[in-house]
Amino acid sequence: MIIDKINEFELIMQNQLKPIVSTLNCILENLKLNSSKDDYYKSQSKSNISTFDYEIHNSILKYYNISDDNYCMILGNISDCDVINSYIWPKHTNGMGLNMFGLSSYDINNPRNFLRIHENIKEAFDDKRLYYSHEFVDDRIQLFVNIIDPGLLNELQYIDDKEKKYFSNLNGLKFDYEFEQDRKPFLQIIATHAERAIEKAERLQWLHDQSDIEARKQKANQLLRYSLGSNHDYIKLLDYLKN
Repeated sequence: MIIDKINEFELIMQNQLKPIVSTLNCILENLKLNSSKDDYYKSQSKSNISTFDYEIHNSILKYYNISDDNYCMILGNISDCDVINSYIWPKHTNGMGLNMFGLSSYDINNPRNFLRIHENIKEAFDDKRLYYSHEFVDDRIQLFVNIIDPGLLNELQYIDDKEKKYFSNLNGLKFDYEFEQDRKPFLQIIATHAERAIEKAERLQWLHDQSDIEARKQKANQLLRYSLGSNHDYIKLLDYLKN
């Protein structure tokens, strides 16, 4: 009982202090970004950010027409600096496997292989504890957050300090960012991730309703077909996904 109270107190203190720490981080980040480009490059040994990373970062902002570094494509403008350039197809692959989608290994650093999102959401995405689904509205595509790990819904860590949002607030949430025809991520990779995440959820029994599981898979399959077009070797891709 006492241990539970201590843990609860520690969690409360972490949540109360986090906005202060985030604000300080934002001030430091803004000072860095407002410095000259030469100063930015000189500081790369401390910040572990290379010239190449800086160029990728700028290309992402330009492609998606994002002007605020604190803009999260899911949450919108948030109060901390935890928004990062999140790879969709993992960076550690060095682009291996992208040819199955009609892409090249060089597309690993294509702006379309990134989303600007909060780092905690990115970690849950990478761990396949959540995935992104879609809806077609007129000629546009909208993306939504789908949380499939029940444990994630119970986590008490703030995702957005300003709005005091937990992961439970994100389930079913529509992306704040409005995707245009000429400003879309690699949807085939998002669809592939969704299918694999659903398979993981089925294997770990996060999802139990078989009809719901099949409906989710079919929806991911629909996005995959849409993004690849009719001329792609679809069967070859499906065989790859099953391995």
